[in-house]
Amino acid sequence: MGYENNPRKVHGKINIVYSDSEISMDLVVRVSGKGEISYPEQVYGEYLEPSIKACTMDGNSIMGGGYQMNDHGLITGWWSDVHANEDGVFELPPWIEVSFIERPMIKWTLVGDKKLNQYPIDFDLCLYQKGNLVDTRQIRNNNKVGVSVLYEIPLAGITSIKMTIYKWSQKNAKAKMLQFFDIVEEEYLGGDLKEFEILEELCKDGDVGFGINSDSASFTIYNKDRKFDRGYLKSLVLFDRKVVPYIGVEDEEGNIKYTKFGTFYTDDWSIPQSDVWVKLKCVDKLMSLQKKVYIGFPYTEMANLYDIAEHILISSGFKNEQYCIDQNLKFDYVDKAFLQKGSSWDSLQSVCYAGLCNTYLDRNDVLTIKKEIINQLDMQINANRIISYEKHTRKTDFCNHIEVNYTEVETTSTQITAYEGNVTIDVGASKSLTVDYSGLISDAVLSILPSIGIEIMEFESGVNAGKFILKNNTNGLVSTVVKIQGFSLSAKTQTVVVNDEKSIEAWGKQEYIYESSDLVQTYERAEEIARLILSRLTEANGNVKITWRGDPGLGLQDTFITSDRFGARDKCINEYNRFKFDGGLKQDSRGRLIDGDME
Repeated sequence: MGYENNPRKVHGKINIVYSDSEISMDLVVRVSGKGEISYPEQVYGEYLEPSIKACTMDGNSIMGGGYQMNDHGLITGWWSDVHANEDGVFELPPWIEVSFIERPMIKWTLVGDKKLNQYPIDFDLCLYQKGNLVDTRQIRNNNKVGVSVLYEIPLAGITSIKMTIYKWSQKNAKAKMLQFFDIVEEEYLGGDLKEFEILEELCKDGDVGFGINSDSASFTIYNKDRKFDRGYLKSLVLFDRKVVPYIGVEDEEGNIKYTKFGTFYTDDWSIPQSDVWVKLKCVDKLMSLQKKVYIGFPYTEMANLYDIAEHILISSGFKNEQYCIDQNLKFDYVDKAFLQKGSSWDSLQSVCYAGLCNTYLDRNDVLTIKKEIINQLDMQINANRIISYEKHTRKTDFCNHIEVNYTEVETTSTQITAYEGNVTIDVGASKSLTVDYSGLISDAVLSILPSIGIEIMEFESGVNAGKFILKNNTNGLVSTVVKIQGFSLSAKTQTVVVNDEKSIEAWGKQEYIYESSDLVQTYERAEEIARLILSRLTEANGNVKITWRGDPGLGLQDTFITSDRFGARDKCINEYNRFKFDGGLKQDSRGRLIDGDME
């Protein structure tokens, strides 16, 4: 059963993650000791299995058992530095402790080594509030690799948890813990969820449709037992808590199929004492790119937009599985590519403006960069499902004079010093600096003088800024002069103008100036972009705005077909959704007309 058949039986729910390994940057691990190859910090990484079935020298590995030698860089978690005896008992019990900001203790999960089938049998879990012991759980005769310890009444204000292991499941073995962590998460639905709104947007209304855009959401939830301002969650009412909304439809058997709408991060909490409802305003992860500094893309001849976009994302901390870039951008070459220092957000904007593409987060939290595509969904939205209908065609709101800038780049054989400065480093310390250059350069080279005992740990350079890390390996305070040199670059801006002369004669000049990008570097490319924009913003083009009963199946860049009350039909590509849930579902959508009137 779909939304079009059963619009009244709609359900909403949200999950709020108050603490996990991504948003809890304050996590600290202490251990009694560790083996030569051991990674205590991995215990809060939420890993489920180690990378390998590790071969150990304790008599517990056999030939032909699929064992592999342990090595650096694998996922193996914490290994203690002491072995159990012949009975699996530790004469010197190893321990591990994780500290964090104040949080409630609701559940704690610990996982041993699933591939070796090794785990703690007897152990204690101790909870602390700022160093003071408040609770101890004695777990004995455990027989599971993975264990979740539940605290039926949440203990508020916990700042650390310590596990002491007395007996292990394998004789002569070291303790091996892959996970020693748990998230703080709650689900809100039914009477605990009053309403929420989710905004998905490909571009602003009236824009030509290219660039980066962030989604937003708002939620109203029940302050049960005053838990947000007086109870166990008050210490976690913080920025950047994860909120995951869902909308579901119920079938005839009472089963609910939910659609996820991505992950949002809290930006504002409103907790009035005079009301029982808490309001949250949230944004998606893209907004964080406005705060990330991108050093820039170094001068590179014949670079493609795919590689430039990937360089920005990797420099911003994204992993391969967290983004998807349109393969067609590999065929968009830039003769003398570069990007200057700026935010990661602005840098991706430059890629979008040059490649005529969009950047957004999909509902599975994958950062997506795509050229304009049309997903031929052709969802039928008939008049009986539409609450309000507005068709806007451009009669006076249009443009007939388009300006697009492009950048002419010249290289020289003149070497210049773009930066020179003195750096002082303490004994055994490292110093990281980001510096601006006095001009644009290519082929940047960093040198230091004196250089004895100073190690260049890292050097990254764009065309107008660089970042480096120096380490002092001497026994005393050192001071050195850092010099960054390169070949001088010049960049000049030119402008292409495309007019609709007949329209100008009839209506007067209506201007549109396209956002600049240093990655548009030829007259031909600028003219191509200008003519595309002119076709978008000409008379008789426009969009359709509807408020209707809604269907989460309609995503961005999907086509839909509307029918108004007079029977006229329009085909549109969807550029905007606003989902409103308050016990029922209502949706605002905006589609750009692509086939004109279908009456």
